[in-house]
Amino acid sequence: MFEFGASARWYSVLAFAIYSAVSSYAPLLDADGDPLAEAGDTEGLAVARAALLVGRLDGALSQVSAEIRQIFAVRSVRRALQAGLAAAGQPVALGALTGWIARTAAPPAAADPTRVPADALAAVVLARLQRWSWAPLAEAAALVARACPQLLRPLDRTARAELTRIADEAETLFEAPPPPAPALPIAGLLAAQAHPDFVDGERGAATIAGPAGPVVIETRGMIGAVWALGLAAPPALARAEWSRFALPLFGSVPRRCLRPGLGADAVTHYWAESLAEAAEAALADLDDAVRLTESAHAALTTRRHSRAPETWALLAGLGGLRRSQLAAALGLTLAGADQALARLQEAGLIRRPDPRGPYMAAATAPSPAPHRAIAAPRTQAVAEVDAALADIDRLLSRTL
Repeated sequence: MFEFGASARWYSVLAFAIYSAVSSYAPLLDADGDPLAEAGDTEGLAVARAALLVGRLDGALSQVSAEIRQIFAVRSVRRALQAGLAAAGQPVALGALTGWIARTAAPPAAADPTRVPADALAAVVLARLQRWSWAPLAEAAALVARACPQLLRPLDRTARAELTRIADEAETLFEAPPPPAPALPIAGLLAAQAHPDFVDGERGAATIAGPAGPVVIETRGMIGAVWALGLAAPPALARAEWSRFALPLFGSVPRRCLRPGLGADAVTHYWAESLAEAAEAALADLDDAVRLTESAHAALTTRRHSRAPETWALLAGLGGLRRSQLAAALGLTLAGADQALARLQEAGLIRRPDPRGPYMAAATAPSPAPHRAIAAPRTQAVAEVDAALADIDRLLSRTL
Protein backbone atom coordinates (compact mmCIF):
# COMPACT_ATOMS: atom_id res chain seq x y z
CA MET A 1 0.00 0.00 0.00
CA PHE A 2 1.38 3.39 -0.90
CA GLU A 3 1.72 6.39 1.39
CA PHE A 4 -0.89 9.11 1.63
CA GLY A 5 1.48 11.72 0.23
CA ALA A 6 1.80 9.80 -3.03
CA SER A 7 -1.97 9.26 -3.04
CA ALA A 8 -2.59 12.98 -2.65
CA ARG A 9 -0.28 13.82 -5.53
CA TRP A 10 -2.04 11.32 -7.79
CA TYR A 11 -5.42 12.56 -6.58
CA SER A 12 -4.46 16.09 -7.65
CA VAL A 13 -3.48 14.77 -11.09
CA LEU A 14 -6.79 13.00 -11.55
CA ALA A 15 -8.76 15.91 -10.12
CA PHE A 16 -7.25 18.19 -12.76
CA ALA A 17 -7.92 15.60 -15.45
CA ILE A 18 -11.51 15.20 -14.34
CA TYR A 19 -12.00 18.97 -14.29
CA SER A 20 -10.60 19.17 -17.80
CA ALA A 21 -12.86 16.36 -18.99
CA VAL A 22 -16.03 17.94 -17.63
CA SER A 23 -15.28 21.56 -18.48
CA SER A 24 -13.90 20.83 -21.95
CA TYR A 25 -16.77 18.70 -23.18
CA ALA A 26 -19.55 21.18 -23.77
CA PRO A 27 -21.30 20.29 -27.06
CA LEU A 28 -23.31 22.91 -28.88
CA LEU A 29 -26.87 21.70 -29.39
CA ASP A 30 -29.40 22.50 -32.08
CA ALA A 31 -33.13 23.01 -31.52
CA ASP A 32 -33.64 19.23 -31.30
CA GLY A 33 -30.89 18.81 -28.72
CA ASP A 34 -28.42 17.17 -31.11
CA PRO A 35 -24.73 18.14 -30.90
CA LEU A 36 -23.65 20.62 -33.57
CA ALA A 37 -19.96 20.69 -32.73
CA GLU A 38 -17.57 19.99 -29.93
CA ALA A 39 -16.30 23.01 -28.05
CA GLY A 40 -13.30 23.09 -25.77
CA ASP A 41 -9.77 21.79 -25.71
CA THR A 42 -9.58 18.41 -27.47
CA GLU A 43 -5.98 18.05 -26.37
CA GLY A 44 -7.02 18.52 -22.73
CA LEU A 45 -9.81 15.98 -23.13
CA ALA A 46 -7.37 13.43 -24.58
CA VAL A 47 -4.98 13.98 -21.67
CA ALA A 48 -7.85 13.72 -19.18
CA ARG A 49 -9.03 10.41 -20.64
CA ALA A 50 -5.49 9.03 -20.61
CA ALA A 51 -5.01 10.13 -17.00
CA LEU A 52 -8.22 8.43 -15.89
CA LEU A 53 -7.33 5.14 -17.58
CA VAL A 54 -3.73 5.17 -16.35
CA GLY A 55 -5.00 5.97 -12.86
CA ARG A 56 -7.47 3.10 -13.04
CA LEU A 57 -4.67 0.68 -13.93
CA ASP A 58 -2.34 2.11 -11.28
CA GLY A 59 -4.97 1.74 -8.58
CA ALA A 60 -6.10 -1.72 -9.66
CA LEU A 61 -2.59 -3.15 -9.55
CA SER A 62 -2.28 -2.10 -5.91
CA GLN A 63 -5.43 -4.02 -4.98
CA VAL A 64 -5.08 -7.38 -6.74
CA SER A 65 -3.40 -10.46 -5.29
CA ALA A 66 0.18 -11.54 -5.99
CA GLU A 67 -1.11 -14.42 -8.15
CA ILE A 68 -3.06 -12.05 -10.37
CA ARG A 69 -0.10 -9.70 -10.65
CA GLN A 70 2.16 -12.57 -11.70
CA ILE A 71 -0.09 -13.67 -14.56
CA PHE A 72 -0.57 -10.05 -15.59
CA ALA A 73 3.18 -9.42 -15.52
CA VAL A 74 3.94 -12.48 -17.65
CA ARG A 75 1.23 -11.42 -20.10
CA SER A 76 2.81 -7.95 -20.16
CA VAL A 77 6.16 -9.43 -21.21
CA ARG A 78 4.45 -11.03 -24.18
CA ARG A 79 2.68 -7.78 -24.99
CA ALA A 80 5.98 -5.87 -24.81
CA LEU A 81 7.55 -8.24 -27.35
CA GLN A 82 4.58 -8.00 -29.68
CA ALA A 83 4.35 -4.20 -29.38
CA GLY A 84 8.08 -3.79 -29.96
CA LEU A 85 8.01 -5.85 -33.13
CA ALA A 86 4.95 -4.00 -34.43
CA ALA A 87 6.58 -0.62 -33.76
CA ALA A 88 9.67 -1.76 -35.66
CA GLY A 89 7.56 -2.53 -38.73
CA GLN A 90 7.27 -6.27 -38.14
CA PRO A 91 3.80 -6.95 -36.77
CA VAL A 92 3.50 -10.57 -35.68
CA ALA A 93 0.33 -12.53 -34.99
CA LEU A 94 -0.15 -13.76 -31.44
CA GLY A 95 -0.09 -17.39 -32.58
CA ALA A 96 3.24 -16.91 -34.35
CA LEU A 97 4.72 -15.20 -31.31
CA THR A 98 3.50 -17.98 -29.03
CA GLY A 99 5.06 -20.54 -31.38
CA TRP A 100 8.39 -18.72 -31.31
CA ILE A 101 8.31 -18.56 -27.50
CA ALA A 102 7.46 -22.28 -27.24
CA ARG A 103 10.10 -23.23 -29.85
CA THR A 104 7.62 -24.55 -32.40
CA ALA A 105 8.28 -21.74 -34.91
CA ALA A 106 11.23 -19.67 -36.12
CA PRO A 107 11.57 -15.95 -35.38
CA PRO A 108 9.50 -13.72 -37.66
CA ALA A 109 11.37 -13.04 -40.89
CA ALA A 110 12.02 -9.42 -41.83
CA ALA A 111 9.90 -8.15 -44.71
CA ASP A 112 12.95 -6.51 -46.29
CA PRO A 113 16.56 -5.64 -45.36
CA THR A 114 15.52 -2.25 -43.94
CA ARG A 115 13.78 -3.93 -40.99
CA VAL A 116 15.63 -4.73 -37.79
CA PRO A 117 16.10 -8.45 -37.02
CA ALA A 118 13.23 -9.67 -34.86
CA ASP A 119 15.43 -11.86 -32.69
CA ALA A 120 17.84 -9.00 -31.94
CA LEU A 121 14.98 -6.68 -31.04
CA ALA A 122 13.38 -9.30 -28.77
CA ALA A 123 16.70 -9.78 -26.97
CA VAL A 124 16.98 -6.06 -26.26
CA VAL A 125 13.35 -5.76 -25.10
CA LEU A 126 13.63 -8.76 -22.78
CA ALA A 127 16.91 -7.52 -21.32
CA ARG A 128 15.32 -4.12 -20.58
CA LEU A 129 12.31 -5.70 -18.91
CA GLN A 130 14.54 -7.62 -16.53
CA ARG A 131 15.73 -4.26 -15.17
CA TRP A 132 12.24 -2.77 -14.89
CA SER A 133 11.51 -0.79 -11.73
CA TRP A 134 8.23 -2.62 -11.03
CA ALA A 135 9.41 -5.84 -9.41
CA PRO A 136 6.62 -8.17 -10.69
CA LEU A 137 7.44 -7.29 -14.30
CA ALA A 138 11.20 -7.68 -13.78
CA GLU A 139 10.65 -11.06 -12.12
CA ALA A 140 8.32 -12.19 -14.91
CA ALA A 141 10.88 -11.15 -17.53
CA ALA A 142 13.56 -13.15 -15.70
CA LEU A 143 11.29 -16.23 -15.73
CA VAL A 144 10.65 -15.81 -19.44
CA ALA A 145 14.37 -15.37 -20.10
CA ARG A 146 15.15 -18.62 -18.30
CA ALA A 147 12.34 -20.44 -20.08
CA CYS A 148 13.16 -19.01 -23.51
CA PRO A 149 16.92 -18.50 -23.83
CA GLN A 150 16.45 -18.44 -27.62
CA LEU A 151 14.97 -14.95 -27.18
CA LEU A 152 18.30 -13.72 -25.81
CA ARG A 153 20.51 -15.31 -28.47
CA PRO A 154 20.09 -13.38 -31.73
CA LEU A 155 21.99 -14.54 -34.78
CA ASP A 156 23.29 -11.02 -35.44
CA ARG A 157 25.08 -9.83 -32.30
CA THR A 158 26.13 -6.62 -34.03
CA ALA A 159 22.47 -5.76 -34.60
CA ARG A 160 21.73 -6.39 -30.93
CA ALA A 161 24.54 -4.06 -29.87
CA GLU A 162 23.20 -1.34 -32.17
CA LEU A 163 19.65 -1.73 -30.89
CA THR A 164 20.94 -1.58 -27.31
CA ARG A 165 22.64 1.72 -28.11
CA ILE A 166 19.40 3.09 -29.57
CA ALA A 167 17.44 2.00 -26.48
CA ASP A 168 19.98 3.81 -24.30
CA GLU A 169 19.60 6.92 -26.46
CA ALA A 170 15.82 6.83 -26.05
CA GLU A 171 16.19 6.79 -22.28
CA THR A 172 18.55 9.76 -22.53
CA LEU A 173 15.98 11.78 -24.50
CA PHE A 174 13.49 11.40 -21.65
CA GLU A 175 15.95 12.47 -18.94
CA ALA A 176 14.88 16.13 -19.06
CA PRO A 177 13.08 17.27 -15.89
CA PRO A 178 9.39 16.42 -16.33
CA PRO A 179 6.77 19.18 -16.43
CA PRO A 180 4.28 19.50 -13.56
CA ALA A 181 1.61 16.81 -13.65
CA PRO A 182 -0.70 16.19 -15.43
CA ALA A 183 1.27 17.46 -18.44
CA LEU A 184 2.89 14.75 -20.55
CA PRO A 185 6.72 14.73 -20.70
CA ILE A 186 6.81 15.41 -24.44
CA ALA A 187 10.27 17.02 -24.52
CA GLY A 188 11.81 13.64 -25.37
CA LEU A 189 9.48 13.11 -28.32
CA LEU A 190 10.07 16.62 -29.65
CA ALA A 191 13.83 16.02 -29.50
CA ALA A 192 13.40 12.65 -31.22
CA GLN A 193 11.89 14.34 -34.27
CA ALA A 194 15.33 15.63 -35.26
CA HIS A 195 17.38 12.66 -34.03
CA PRO A 196 18.85 10.39 -36.72
CA ASP A 197 18.00 7.23 -34.77
CA PHE A 198 14.31 8.07 -34.56
CA VAL A 199 13.46 9.99 -37.72
CA ASP A 200 11.11 7.92 -39.84
CA GLY A 201 12.61 7.20 -43.25
CA GLU A 202 10.09 4.63 -44.43
CA ARG A 203 8.75 6.79 -47.27
CA GLY A 204 10.68 8.85 -49.77
CA ALA A 205 11.25 9.46 -53.42
CA ALA A 206 14.20 9.18 -55.76
CA THR A 207 14.70 10.06 -59.41
CA ILE A 208 16.37 7.55 -61.71
CA ALA A 209 17.13 7.62 -65.40
CA GLY A 210 14.81 5.60 -67.62
CA PRO A 211 14.55 4.86 -71.34
CA ALA A 212 11.88 7.53 -71.73
CA GLY A 213 13.53 10.00 -69.36
CA PRO A 214 13.70 10.55 -65.57
CA VAL A 215 11.43 8.38 -63.45
CA VAL A 216 10.43 9.14 -59.86
CA ILE A 217 10.18 6.05 -57.65
CA GLU A 218 9.19 5.58 -54.03
CA THR A 219 12.00 4.58 -51.70
CA ARG A 220 11.88 2.76 -48.39
CA GLY A 221 14.27 3.46 -45.55
CA MET A 222 14.73 2.45 -41.93
CA ILE A 223 11.67 2.95 -39.76
CA GLY A 224 12.35 5.31 -36.89
CA ALA A 225 13.08 3.51 -33.63
CA VAL A 226 9.76 4.34 -32.00
CA TRP A 227 9.94 0.92 -30.29
CA ALA A 228 12.78 2.28 -28.11
CA LEU A 229 10.77 5.36 -27.19
CA GLY A 230 7.89 3.06 -26.24
CA LEU A 231 10.16 1.27 -23.76
CA ALA A 232 11.52 4.51 -22.31
CA ALA A 233 8.16 6.26 -21.99
CA PRO A 234 6.63 4.39 -18.97
CA PRO A 235 9.52 5.24 -16.61
CA ALA A 236 9.33 8.85 -17.82
CA LEU A 237 5.61 8.93 -17.06
CA ALA A 238 6.29 7.62 -13.57
CA ARG A 239 8.86 10.37 -12.99
CA ALA A 240 6.22 12.86 -14.13
CA GLU A 241 3.91 11.41 -11.41
CA TRP A 242 1.45 9.91 -13.83
CA SER A 243 1.80 6.67 -11.85
CA ARG A 244 3.52 5.36 -8.74
CA PHE A 245 5.85 3.16 -10.79
CA ALA A 246 6.62 2.41 -14.43
CA LEU A 247 3.44 0.74 -15.61
CA PRO A 248 3.61 -1.82 -18.44
CA LEU A 249 2.14 0.56 -21.02
CA PHE A 250 3.85 -0.81 -24.09
CA GLY A 251 3.14 0.51 -27.55
CA SER A 252 2.00 3.84 -26.13
CA VAL A 253 4.11 6.07 -28.40
CA PRO A 254 2.70 6.38 -31.95
CA ARG A 255 4.96 6.89 -34.95
CA ARG A 256 3.13 10.03 -36.00
CA CYS A 257 4.60 11.82 -32.97
CA LEU A 258 7.96 11.68 -34.78
CA ARG A 259 6.88 13.68 -37.81
CA PRO A 260 9.47 16.46 -38.22
CA GLY A 261 8.10 19.81 -37.18
CA LEU A 262 5.00 18.47 -35.44
CA GLY A 263 4.06 20.93 -32.71
CA ALA A 264 3.82 20.30 -28.98
CA ASP A 265 0.01 20.39 -28.92
CA ALA A 266 -0.29 17.78 -31.66
CA VAL A 267 2.35 15.54 -30.06
CA THR A 268 0.50 15.76 -26.74
CA HIS A 269 -2.82 14.91 -28.38
CA TYR A 270 -1.46 11.95 -30.35
CA TRP A 271 0.50 10.56 -27.41
CA ALA A 272 -2.44 10.92 -25.03
CA GLU A 273 -4.73 9.04 -27.44
CA SER A 274 -2.22 6.22 -27.87
CA LEU A 275 -1.49 6.14 -24.13
CA ALA A 276 -5.19 5.69 -23.41
CA GLU A 277 -5.32 2.77 -25.86
CA ALA A 278 -2.29 1.16 -24.21
CA ALA A 279 -3.90 1.56 -20.78
CA GLU A 280 -7.12 -0.03 -22.06
CA ALA A 281 -5.14 -2.98 -23.43
CA ALA A 282 -3.33 -3.39 -20.11
CA LEU A 283 -6.64 -3.23 -18.22
CA ALA A 284 -7.99 -5.96 -20.52
CA ASP A 285 -4.92 -8.08 -19.71
CA LEU A 286 -5.51 -7.48 -16.01
CA ASP A 287 -9.15 -8.55 -16.33
CA ASP A 288 -7.96 -11.71 -18.10
CA ALA A 289 -5.48 -12.36 -15.28
CA VAL A 290 -8.28 -12.07 -12.72
CA ARG A 291 -10.46 -14.59 -14.56
CA LEU A 292 -7.56 -16.98 -15.17
CA THR A 293 -6.67 -16.88 -11.47
CA GLU A 294 -10.26 -17.50 -10.48
CA SER A 295 -10.48 -20.49 -12.81
CA ALA A 296 -7.30 -21.94 -11.27
CA HIS A 297 -8.62 -21.45 -7.74
CA ALA A 298 -11.83 -23.22 -8.65
CA ALA A 299 -10.06 -26.17 -10.27
CA LEU A 300 -6.98 -26.66 -8.09
CA THR A 301 -6.75 -27.94 -4.54
CA THR A 302 -3.67 -26.07 -3.35
CA ARG A 303 -1.07 -28.14 -1.61
CA ARG A 304 1.81 -26.78 0.40
CA HIS A 305 4.99 -26.28 -1.65
CA SER A 306 3.13 -27.08 -4.88
CA ARG A 307 4.62 -25.45 -7.96
CA ALA A 308 1.43 -25.84 -9.99
CA PRO A 309 0.32 -22.19 -9.43
CA GLU A 310 3.63 -20.84 -10.72
CA THR A 311 3.51 -23.23 -13.65
CA TRP A 312 -0.02 -22.08 -14.42
CA ALA A 313 1.04 -18.41 -14.28
CA LEU A 314 3.67 -18.99 -16.98
CA LEU A 315 1.39 -21.05 -19.21
CA ALA A 316 -1.57 -18.69 -18.81
CA GLY A 317 0.58 -15.63 -19.40
CA LEU A 318 2.57 -16.84 -22.40
CA GLY A 319 0.08 -19.24 -23.93
CA GLY A 320 2.31 -22.32 -24.05
CA LEU A 321 5.70 -23.75 -23.07
CA ARG A 322 7.55 -27.05 -23.20
CA ARG A 323 8.24 -29.17 -20.14
CA SER A 324 11.96 -28.43 -20.28
CA GLN A 325 11.24 -24.68 -20.51
CA LEU A 326 9.04 -24.77 -17.44
CA ALA A 327 11.66 -26.73 -15.52
CA ALA A 328 14.37 -24.21 -16.48
CA ALA A 329 12.22 -21.21 -15.57
CA LEU A 330 11.14 -22.50 -12.15
CA GLY A 331 14.33 -24.34 -11.20
CA LEU A 332 12.63 -27.74 -11.23
CA THR A 333 13.80 -31.15 -12.28
CA LEU A 334 11.93 -32.65 -15.21
CA ALA A 335 10.18 -34.94 -12.74
CA GLY A 336 9.11 -31.93 -10.68
CA ALA A 337 7.80 -30.21 -13.79
CA ASP A 338 5.88 -33.37 -14.68
CA GLN A 339 4.19 -33.35 -11.27
CA ALA A 340 3.07 -29.74 -11.62
CA LEU A 341 1.86 -30.32 -15.17
CA ALA A 342 -0.01 -33.46 -14.15
CA ARG A 343 -1.93 -31.49 -11.51
CA LEU A 344 -2.87 -28.85 -14.06
CA GLN A 345 -3.97 -31.47 -16.57
CA GLU A 346 -6.08 -33.25 -13.96
CA ALA A 347 -7.73 -29.92 -13.20
CA GLY A 348 -8.49 -29.39 -16.89
CA LEU A 349 -6.48 -26.18 -17.05
CA ILE A 350 -3.95 -27.21 -19.71
CA ARG A 351 -3.75 -29.46 -22.75
CA ARG A 352 -1.05 -30.93 -24.98
CA PRO A 353 -2.31 -31.28 -28.55
CA ASP A 354 0.98 -32.79 -29.75
CA PRO A 355 2.59 -35.43 -27.48
CA ARG A 356 5.97 -34.00 -28.44
CA GLY A 357 4.93 -30.37 -28.37
CA PRO A 358 4.38 -27.71 -25.72
CA TYR A 359 1.72 -27.62 -23.05
CA MET A 360 -0.94 -25.02 -23.73
CA ALA A 361 -3.46 -23.22 -21.54
CA ALA A 362 -6.77 -25.02 -22.11
CA ALA A 363 -8.65 -21.80 -22.74
CA THR A 364 -7.58 -18.20 -22.84
CA ALA A 365 -10.07 -15.85 -21.27
CA PRO A 366 -11.42 -13.39 -23.84
CA SER A 367 -10.49 -9.77 -23.38
CA PRO A 368 -13.45 -7.56 -22.52
CA ALA A 369 -14.57 -4.69 -24.70
CA PRO A 370 -12.42 -1.58 -24.26
CA HIS A 371 -13.46 0.76 -21.50
CA ARG A 372 -15.79 3.40 -22.87
CA ALA A 373 -14.15 6.72 -23.61
CA ILE A 374 -15.32 10.03 -22.19
CA ALA A 375 -16.90 11.09 -25.46
CA ALA A 376 -20.57 11.27 -24.68
CA PRO A 377 -23.19 13.85 -23.77
CA ARG A 378 -22.32 15.83 -20.68
CA THR A 379 -24.61 13.88 -18.34
CA GLN A 380 -22.84 10.63 -19.20
CA ALA A 381 -19.41 12.24 -18.82
CA VAL A 382 -20.38 13.47 -15.36
CA ALA A 383 -21.58 9.97 -14.43
CA GLU A 384 -18.20 8.53 -15.44
CA VAL A 385 -16.43 11.21 -13.43
CA ASP A 386 -18.59 10.42 -10.38
CA ALA A 387 -17.67 6.73 -10.67
CA ALA A 388 -13.97 7.57 -11.03
CA LEU A 389 -14.06 9.85 -7.98
CA ALA A 390 -15.75 7.11 -5.96
CA ASP A 391 -12.98 4.70 -6.89
CA ILE A 392 -10.36 7.26 -5.88
CA ASP A 393 -12.08 7.95 -2.55
CA ARG A 394 -12.19 4.23 -1.74
CA LEU A 395 -8.50 3.94 -2.59
CA LEU A 396 -7.56 6.94 -0.45
CA SER A 397 -9.63 5.69 2.52
CA ARG A 398 -7.43 2.60 2.71
CA THR A 399 -4.28 4.70 3.14
CA LEU A 400 -5.42 6.64 6.23
